[in-house]
Amino acid sequence: MIALVRNGSHGGGRFPTLDLSNIRFPSDGLTVGVLRKIHPELFDIGIEDGENAQPKFFFHARDICEDTVAAMVYYERMLATEAYAEAAGVQGIECCIGDFKNELVELYCRYQLASGPHHAIQLIRDFERQSAALAKQKKP
Repeated sequence: MIALVRNGSHGGGRFPTLDLSNIRFPSDGLTVGVLRKIHPELFDIGIEDGENAQPKFFFHARDICEDTVAAMVYYERMLATEAYAEAAGVQGIECCIGDFKNELVELYCRYQLASGPHHAIQLIRDFERQSAALAKQKKP
């Protein structure tokens, strides 16, 4: 899993007003039910209160949450921004686009957002097309 960048080095601050709120991302379909099914030990097994309270996925499993949900959302936004930049004819975000796509394919399949790698690639292309269409409407 590619580590998340917290210092903003990928974005470079070139898109501070880019609004992706109208883009339909595959991660929008992720449910707590799917997370529970894949990570029962982090939601339903070992019920305690205090420091070990459930759901551990949110309360105590920060690394797992970052490597799944946070990573998925981050990669989607980076790919969408890159598609936007390409369509707008401006410099992109200088990140590992191929690696991000590969990670998303794996995450979409693991978290049942895609039926397989081909479907996952179609999902990525769809939000990239949406982002490119946004660029044709307005500039950042």
